[in-house]
Amino acid sequence: MEGYQQGKWILIDCDEVVVHVFQKETREFYDIEGLWYDAEREKLEDYGF
Repeated sequence: MEGYQQGKWILIDCDEVVVHVFQKETREFYDIEGLWYDAEREKLEDYGF
């Protein structure tokens, strides 16, 4: 887990799944969805969630 102390962007590495938790302003600034818009999509059910 990274970024927890500052709390603007928290990254949690769960081996096969990486979770990003953002404050709204930080999410808009970095536009992660825009960077990965053409990536293959996976269903969370495939990972037991």
